Amino acid sequence: MKAQVTNNINGKSVILFPVTYKEKQRQTQKQKQTQKQIQTQKQTQKQTTIWHNSINVFYSIGKRADNDKNNKIRECIIGSIINKCIPEIYFTTIKWKLLHDCVFQYLNILHDNQPYLSVECFHTAGRSHTFDLLIVFTDMEKNNIEYVIEFKYNANSISSTPQFVSPMKPSQYLTASYEEHFYDNYLVPFLEKWCLTIPNKCVWLKEIHRPYPECVKHLKNKYDSGHKNKQVADDISFYHECKKMTKDSIYSFIQSHDLCTDTLSDYFIKTQKNKNYMLYKLSNQNGIMIPTITLESMEQGDYKIVECIKNPELSRYECKTQTGGIINVLLRWRNGNGIAFPAFQVSYKPSYKPEPDQ
Repeated sequence: MKAQVTNNINGKSVILFPVTYKEKQRQTQKQKQTQKQIQTQKQTQKQTTIWHNSINVFYSIGKRADNDKNNKIRECIIGSIINKCIPEIYFTTIKWKLLHDCVFQYLNILHDNQPYLSVECFHTAGRSHTFDLLIVFTDMEKNNIEYVIEFKYNANSISSTPQFVSPMKPSQYLTASYEEHFYDNYLVPFLEKWCLTIPNKCVWLKEIHRPYPECVKHLKNKYDSGHKNKQVADDISFYHECKKMTKDSIYSFIQSHDLCTDTLSDYFIKTQKNKNYMLYKLSNQNGIMIPTITLESMEQGDYKIVECIKNPELSRYECKTQTGGIINVLLRWRNGNGIAFPAFQVSYKPSYKPEPDQ
């Protein structure tokens, strides 16, 4: 049995969500269990295999290092439920049934409880896209209505997520280059002190926004040894000094340089406008973990920065928006302090509106 879903996004025909599944049997002493293997092929041509027990990614936090992998599985399962690619036998178990019901409750709210003929879900994640899912309803007049979706796990509100967006190459939103500031004033003296090879500046600036830059591979290995293995004293010291050096570099930069608030506001509006959040959270109800999926969105004024103050102690710029909310723009390194991938981590707190007197 095969099911194939195709969609044309930006002129490219791509295969999305489950395209095949196979039945696999396993005999135990007590019972015969049937598992169906669902293979999905995405734009990258990589395949994700989903088993019946893959549902457990919705019922555990998991390790931080596995976040990306687990979220891909979660998004794939959600899309497969909407596209009716999951074998019905799966929904006879409570975890699958609860998730299925949550997903379709979310769809009803998303579409304002209006009737529709059909609904499809397409996976559009990746750096060329600024959202995770595209959900398309066909209404009773056979018109297609599209909703852009951002999936967030372990959150019931936008304000409870660590970030709602993470702009790369942060210096394009700053009045000076943080990367050059770091290289010239911190990295070079630091590596000279440690008698380690200093990467060429032009090569470093070109590669540093990748997750694993080749030019700092020797530094990444030493950093990881001190951070993860914690067996070599010299590597442990290197790791801790990297953390301190990076914090000092961010502190001094924020003290001396400003955020380009208009440029960043324009980026927020361009990439986040009309986005709907799919917020998944577990709650303990009488000893049973029950999932909920909440719909939230932001207004355009939530993205428009009108005021900004510096907080170098916390490595961030703190911004007030047109609607009175707070956007915190944290400057950090995503793949090792001072090692790779400088970027912003942007979080949002809505304005507090007191309840009117009764």
